[in-house]
Amino acid sequence: MALHPEEIKCEVRMTGITLTGLALRHGFSPSACRKALVVPCPRVDRVIAKRIGRKLHEVWPERYDTRGRRIFTKVNSSALQSVPHRLSTQAV
Repeated sequence: MALHPEEIKCEVRMTGITLTGLALRHGFSPSACRKALVVPCPRVDRVIAKRIGRKLHEVWPERYDTRGRRIFTKVNSSALQSVPHRLSTQAV
C-alpha cells in the first residue's frame, strides 16, 4: 500500500529537513518535492525514498515495481480521440 503524502512529508521532516530544503539541497526547484507527492518525478522520487530509508516501490507502488523501474500505464486511445487537436485544418 502506498504511503499517504502526509506520511511522506512527516517521514522527511523526521530526518531533520523539509521538503523544500531537500529539494534545494539536491539542486531542484523549491517545489519539486511537493510536486513529486502527486506527480511522478523519478529523480525527485529517488531522493525522497533514499532520505526516508525506503525503496521506491514501498513509497509509490503504483509508480515503481520491486526493481525500482517505472510503471507506465496505457492511455485509453478512445480518450485521446476526444482531445481537440492544436492545429485545425480549417482556416481561421
